[in-house]
Amino acid sequence: QITLFQIHLLTILNLYIHQLMHDYLGNFGNIGLGENVKLLPKDAEITKELMKAKILITDYSSVAYDFYYLNKPIIFFQFDREEYQKKVGSYVDLDKELFGEGVHTIRECVEKIEEITDNKFEYSPSVKENTDKMRSMFLKYTDKENCKRVYELIIKKLGEKNGKK
Repeated sequence: QITLFQIHLLTILNLYIHQLMHDYLGNFGNIGLGENVKLLPKDAEITKELMKAKILITDYSSVAYDFYYLNKPIIFFQFDREEYQKKVGSYVDLDKELFGEGVHTIRECVEKIEEITDNKFEYSPSVKENTDKMRSMFLKYTDKENCKRVYELIIKKLGEKNGKK
């Protein structure tokens, strides 16, 4: 039987640096990564990595929507939130529309990772209820029929362009 303590020891943290940042990794010298931390290459197949992952830690990346679709827990680590809001802005209300756990410090991030991991990679019931409520706001369809809808829309638009309805 594997205990939660042993699971913690077996957990691997796959770290993917944004594609645009890979060219600058050399500027950070030889950063020592723990044996449980793996830096993924620039050309890693992100979709496959997301499918394998049990939890996502991100800042503001839209990849969170892909993970949300998979119904897996997300931690939004927004250590620079104030600066980000001023310089970039957000397409969602970061106070009310995060479909996951928002944290602002390393300590909070580690605590949330431990909490979710200890709960077998599930949110607490209150967070789960909140993320489930928001699902229809961000994910109109979850029925695996998106390709069919896109195809039918293309055919419809082509028909309208050629004078058919």
